[in-house]
Amino acid sequence: MPEQFITFGEAARLLTVARAHVAKLVQDEILAATDGMLKESDVLEYKLKQQAAAKTFLAGQTEEYWSRDDLPADGQEPPKDR
Repeated sequence: MPEQFITFGEAARLLTVARAHVAKLVQDEILAATDGMLKESDVLEYKLKQQAAAKTFLAGQTEEYWSRDDLPADGQEPPKDR
C-alpha cells in the first residue's frame, strides 16, 4: 500500500494539538515534512511514543505518591498543611 500523507491540520487533529504545535515539531525536526505534508505513519508513531511516555510518567508519579512516608495511615486524618 502506498504511503499516506496528511496535512498539518490533519496531523494536529490526530495528535489533539494546535496546528502551530505540529509546525513547531517540524521546525524542531521531530517530525519531517515534505511540501507541507507529513507521513501519516510518522505522525501515528510519534503519537504512540508520546502516549507511552505519558503512561510511564504517570505510573512513576503514582508510585512516588504511594511510597511517601507522610501519608496518613488508614483511618487517620491527613495533615492539615495540605
